[in-house]
Amino acid sequence: MFRKFILDQVPCIVKIENFKLQVPLCIKQGNDFLSCDSEKNIVDWYFQDDGSGRQRWIIDFDETSASYTIRSPWNQRRSKATYLGAPNRNKRVFLYSSNSNFTKWSILPIPEPNHFILRYIGCQFAPKDISLVVARYSEDVDWTNAYSDILYLYNKKENEVAYNWRQLPNIGREGHTYLHHIITNYQNLSKQIIFTQGDPFEHNETFLWGIDHYNRHFDVQPLGLVYLRQNNIPPSFIENELCIKTDYGLNYLVMNVNGNLLTPLFNDPGIDELNRNFREDPYHFEFCNKSLMETFLDMCQLSISKDVDNIRFTYSALFSCQNYKIKKYSVETYRRIMQVLVSRHSQGGVYGYILERLWLHMFED
Repeated sequence: MFRKFILDQVPCIVKIENFKLQVPLCIKQGNDFLSCDSEKNIVDWYFQDDGSGRQRWIIDFDETSASYTIRSPWNQRRSKATYLGAPNRNKRVFLYSSNSNFTKWSILPIPEPNHFILRYIGCQFAPKDISLVVARYSEDVDWTNAYSDILYLYNKKENEVAYNWRQLPNIGREGHTYLHHIITNYQNLSKQIIFTQGDPFEHNETFLWGIDHYNRHFDVQPLGLVYLRQNNIPPSFIENELCIKTDYGLNYLVMNVNGNLLTPLFNDPGIDELNRNFREDPYHFEFCNKSLMETFLDMCQLSISKDVDNIRFTYSALFSCQNYKIKKYSVETYRRIMQVLVSRHSQGGVYGYILERLWLHMFED
């Protein structure tokens, strides 16, 4: 009933009747309609126009690059990616977030009426320039297929291994995964690395805009927005006040907390409980005069000159970083952090939450 849209070596000839810009229209190959899935990032050739709108496309011309963009008005997916692109070597066509270097097409007419040669002329992902590191347990990670050339997908769910997944023991949450990637690839890290949990969209629905425009990031780029809206963390008024909106579609939030991970802006019961658990653990009695962050840094033998009572963090450990920032610290330092992370609890416990709030503080100047 359908076949995937893959660009091969022969010209891709399509039929576009009544070709006009900025008007929803059908693109056909033979008798099949170019289509997209209602939820997943799947672009295929479907046998009929089902009337849903998934077989309609809007073509625009970008004068700056002398190229076309092809986007779907269907926006029911959680990621809202709509622009056709084929930036990976496998030439699979997926949808990307917006008009970018990865969504440029050439559309050339041929003598046969209403027929055109469709050719991808955008960029491809370069693994030496950018990597996407994903810490997965049981999340649906189909969204990562669009980034296969730059993907490091680390899976921690036992007895569930798929092609090209890297299996890790289920310890230390996402912090352990990030540290493992840094330690294992320390000598050949990409110029820039994007770090994320398996489902970034519940923490930032604009996350894909951050990937597709990675070349516009700061050297250390926060990518988190909220913890969970259903838990009202942070409260909506804080999100509205602190949210930073970029001109390329990414929204993110940075919050300042003290050494005990507390903010004066609102009360977070989870952080209050974390502090209680930390103070009640006899193992930490010798650090009773120090904050959580100071204690963790001491245990890791990690010296940071910045004020540990004024920490910038972004929710859910979503961020990107240039490799020279990572290499401020030795590989031995990252090994010590990993050792401390799982020293009291296999999943990191309190230390995992401290590390989540440490990344920006470590890497930013």
